[in-house]
Amino acid sequence: MTIRRAAWLSLFLCFLPQPSNALAEPSVVLATTTSTQDTGLLDVLVPAFTRASGYQVKTIAVGTGAALAMGERGDADVLLVHAPNAEEAYMTKGRGLSRAIVMHNAFIVVGPAADPAHVHGAASAEAAFGAIARAGSPFVSRGDDSGTNIKELALWKAASVTPAAPWYVKTGSGMADTLHVASQKAAYTLTDDGTYLSQRATLALVPLVEDARDLRNVYHVIVVKPLEGRVANEPGARAFAAYVTSAAGQGIIATYGRERFGRPLFSLVEIAALSVAISAGATAVAAVFAIPGAVWIVHGASRWRTILLALFTAGLGLPPVAVGLAVAFAFWRSGPLGAFDLLYTPVAMAIAQTVIVIPLVGTLAVVALRTADTSLPLQLAGLGVPARRRFVLLAREVAPGLAAALLAGFGRALAEVGAAQMTGGNIEGQTRVLTTATMLAVGKGEFGAAFASVAVLLGIMAVAAGIAMTLQRRWA
Repeated sequence: MTIRRAAWLSLFLCFLPQPSNALAEPSVVLATTTSTQDTGLLDVLVPAFTRASGYQVKTIAVGTGAALAMGERGDADVLLVHAPNAEEAYMTKGRGLSRAIVMHNAFIVVGPAADPAHVHGAASAEAAFGAIARAGSPFVSRGDDSGTNIKELALWKAASVTPAAPWYVKTGSGMADTLHVASQKAAYTLTDDGTYLSQRATLALVPLVEDARDLRNVYHVIVVKPLEGRVANEPGARAFAAYVTSAAGQGIIATYGRERFGRPLFSLVEIAALSVAISAGATAVAAVFAIPGAVWIVHGASRWRTILLALFTAGLGLPPVAVGLAVAFAFWRSGPLGAFDLLYTPVAMAIAQTVIVIPLVGTLAVVALRTADTSLPLQLAGLGVPARRRFVLLAREVAPGLAAALLAGFGRALAEVGAAQMTGGNIEGQTRVLTTATMLAVGKGEFGAAFASVAVLLGIMAVAAGIAMTLQRRWA
């Protein structure tokens, strides 16, 4: 192996963390329903658990069905879910070590104040669903195999109704997003009361059926049985289950919501700093690979350089969500690199952003190099200019173009949301960045917070552009 190849390999291996430390104390992966996130409960409960136990938690908010599937694959350590029948089936398969009740609230049927199906005051949700179907009034379903969706489908079955278009709409989204869709469409929907209360100020929906016998909503915590050979944190999972059912955990749950919004949902300063750190790091690593590649394409003699140029060019159209999926799959606990325990960490986000940015930086660097004076290297050599001085002069010649390439790469990394969500999980205090924070705020109807995040995002890009322009003028 040549010295140059060894140096490249060493750099790449330095970027990847070693598995030994990760395997020693993996984080506790909590898979839970979106309702616990949308209400803000986990923003209080999880930090309290971490302070009490020392365990770090990666919270993945998905539907109950998806959470149970994560547990079955061994991709989560502990589950907080609310679909009793599905939970019992899961336990029957032997994939759970323990299951305990944590809390309960209630489902409610909400809809427009005009109540075109006249369901207000119905004795049961089953009766209300039947009335909605007979009237053909619009109904918005989560359609995501969540606990709420499972409950909704059970109510349709009890009412002997098979819901269908055009009056029945599926969002495939979390509870908060589904509530906002229903509000915009003046439609009915089924929701847990906690999420509705947290979103009420932004909705044109009112509770129409509540306190009915068929609307009880019970949450259980399940400790997942680890799969042999997989990364797992059974002690941490047991500690979390014990905490949320303890007097301390139950006290937090019982009092949560009495002073709702008594603290900010997130700190923009911390989120902005993490966003810049991840995107700047990804851009720097991308530059280490892309710029030498561009130099080789322009000044190299190998026929393989045309293949690299083709890869750069094709990479410009690479969907970021595809990159996010590939990285998430690779680092999923059941994936080929699961032993590193990197999914839902800033490192996984940076790796995805690096892959996304390399083609853009590489292509723009090629353009910058090709537009430079190609005769300059020969002229300098003919004049007897020392090699080190020639390198400095050539670098100054292409520096403005390379600065523009790096700025474009940083902007693309900073603005990425799909891959960031898939690889980071939008975990508060750990992987929440400006783009995912914006999406979360919009889903909750907190448009002031969303606009604030976007304003900070634009401000960061303005500062980055100013720095790039300053450097370009200095090097011109």
